[in-house]
Amino acid sequence: MKRKTSEHNKCIKTTLLDWIKITLFTGVGMLILLSITMLIVNFVWKLIYNTGFITEANFRRVYIFDFTVITILVGCFLTAFVVRYPVIWTNNLVKGIRNIYHGNYGTRLKERKLKPISKVAREFNAMAKQLEITETLSHDFINNFSHECKTPIASINGFAKILKNNNLSEEEKNEYLSIIIDESERLNNLATDILNLSKLENQMIVTNIEKVEICEQIRETGAKLYNQTHEKNLEIAIDDGRYYINGNRSMLEIVWQNLLTNAIKFADENTQIKIRISDDKENVYVSVADKGCVISEEQKNRLFERFYQCDESHSTKGNGLGLAIVKRITNLHEGDIILKKSEENETVFEVTL
Repeated sequence: MKRKTSEHNKCIKTTLLDWIKITLFTGVGMLILLSITMLIVNFVWKLIYNTGFITEANFRRVYIFDFTVITILVGCFLTAFVVRYPVIWTNNLVKGIRNIYHGNYGTRLKERKLKPISKVAREFNAMAKQLEITETLSHDFINNFSHECKTPIASINGFAKILKNNNLSEEEKNEYLSIIIDESERLNNLATDILNLSKLENQMIVTNIEKVEICEQIRETGAKLYNQTHEKNLEIAIDDGRYYINGNRSMLEIVWQNLLTNAIKFADENTQIKIRISDDKENVYVSVADKGCVISEEQKNRLFERFYQCDESHSTKGNGLGLAIVKRITNLHEGDIILKKSEENETVFEVTL
């Protein structure tokens, strides 16, 4: 709450500073425009005076009438010339906003040299880019969600129809029932992960904060995954020591569960998953390392996207939401997760909390 308040105060200060800058810029601009107008009018007036057109007899009439007309004409011309540029730019801004309103998120404004206008253009372009990314993610989310749901539903439907055949042996029935159970669990996990991610994305602060001992919690999480590690003859090795952070216990458990599950999934058989923990005055660092497949440069850029899976064949279990959930939880705890390295001998994810 304190952090959000400071950000709000900073935003107010920035807005006030911008308002002062714009006010000064406008005032100085008007003063310069008025000064140039007066200089031009005085120059024209001097030319008229030198031609002898002005005498003592007609001075008052010429001064009052002609001086006023010249001043108005010069002022209007200069104002039209100077204002033309921001008016055209404002018109382009309105067109850009209208395009964004109609869903054309690829709209961009050309940045100008004039600083206030350039700043507005940069902010508009940043907004349009973010909306474009959000639209793309939303589109990908719908497509991926449809694909992830369709596969298990089709399997359940297909094998349920086969089970209606009375000629099946007990062994075949058990096999098909196992597939239906696995696919229904997969569908249930998908729904749970989507609900969790949706809840986390709408959550702004961490609640139910308590003191959590990291090593102990990771050991408990690893013990719950014993069946998975036993299948591949994997060993989970955790650094000794006591490292504490203030956080939400259940949310942090989701972090370790997802990271360990990923490591188990992609680790080579008969290898070791290493958990290294360290800290400094401000942060605790937890790295999860496994010996398995190497993550390519293209895959690294998409690791934390929703539904993205390195195994594009989907031959391994999962729905591509685990790392997105981990990313959101660590961000809520004012931390982060990165892929530290991925080489032939080791792939390492590091969590900062």
